[in-house]
Amino acid sequence: VRNLVKQLNLSVQIIGCPIVREANNLAMSSRNERLTPEQKEQAANIYKFLQHAKQHAKTLTVEEVKNNFVDSIKNIPTLQLEYFEIADGNTLLSINNWSETNYCVAFVAVFVGNVRLIDNVTLHKD
Repeated sequence: VRNLVKQLNLSVQIIGCPIVREANNLAMSSRNERLTPEQKEQAANIYKFLQHAKQHAKTLTVEEVKNNFVDSIKNIPTLQLEYFEIADGNTLLSINNWSETNYCVAFVAVFVGNVRLIDNVTLHKD
């Protein structure tokens, strides 16, 4: 969004803020109301795995971090991964190497039952 505002020379100020999370770290969303208590418990793993990706970003390649995340999600049958992507936080273009940008963000969409949940976490920002 910031990049779009810059490209279009809009007189708009974008003010980012942290994601508000439930007690189990699930990103708050009206969609969460459609989850059963068991599904909410399973969905909490999304953020847990994003945090693991953040920790591993210091020592593993982008591909290894992606594979670890995908494997972790696949180990929980109630979670169905739609996508997991690591991208430049400014352009939202996918990256293959950490050196491509100084601002990396992991983005994910997961179905829990028929409820689509999204989340993201900054992996590093210099």
